[in-house]
Amino acid sequence: MARIRSIKPEFCTSEQLAECSPTARLLFILMWAHCDDAGRHPASAKRLKMECFPADSFSTEFMESLVAELINTDLIVEYEHKSKHFWQVTGWHHQKIDKPTYRYGPLDSRGSPVPIGYHSTTSPQVPPEPSGTESSRVETIGKESISAAARAAAESIQRGKFPDDPLVSARNLFNAAPALDREFVWRVSIIAAAISPGMMSEIVTRIKARDVRKPKSYVEGALRAECEKQGYDWRELIPFVPPAPPPPTPIEEESATTSE
Repeated sequence: MARIRSIKPEFCTSEQLAECSPTARLLFILMWAHCDDAGRHPASAKRLKMECFPADSFSTEFMESLVAELINTDLIVEYEHKSKHFWQVTGWHHQKIDKPTYRYGPLDSRGSPVPIGYHSTTSPQVPPEPSGTESSRVETIGKESISAAARAAAESIQRGKFPDDPLVSARNLFNAAPALDREFVWRVSIIAAAISPGMMSEIVTRIKARDVRKPKSYVEGALRAECEKQGYDWRELIPFVPPAPPPPTPIEEESATTSE
């Protein structure tokens, strides 16, 4: 049965989504209603066509090309479970669902993620089967332990693909609050990009408007509140943040200032 889903305003300005054609973007939104509450859908282009475009004469080949766009931009991944293929929406942690139900199985625990068809360029990490105590379960990604609720955000950080550019966010935050530690600025910019598109932009706007007396506490509080809504502690994501890039040399800074 189809379900009502939510969409954030920042969705429309996502650089990741902008790489897809308008029809692929529409398909991405429409398929959410037909996924189970873990963001999974049977890998069937014919079925997806009947669910999302019943009044259009799209061919199976055309539907497959739309799915390929979504896979190649890491918006969905394809995997196999008990000899059946499924699609997983990678940013599903943004959906807030009460009393979720799950129809389709996760990746077989005895195997490893398998990229299937459509020339996927990454090794998809498929979330495990959720349970009633999802937020309290502890799992591992690489050598790091993490609660199941934080898994999708951690994998987004590992893939290094975000709707917002963390480098731009870090620069804007540092310009708004130059007293902040550089490593802290980089870390929170990466985490904000992974958990909520547009979040850092809102934080910087508040700081620039002088509505914030203690920028560091405000940033940490904003991250804490957003992650608590998703069922985990934002600090769980810190081990997955890559090292900050080296600071620009004086020549690079002068060049950047001139170009602006």
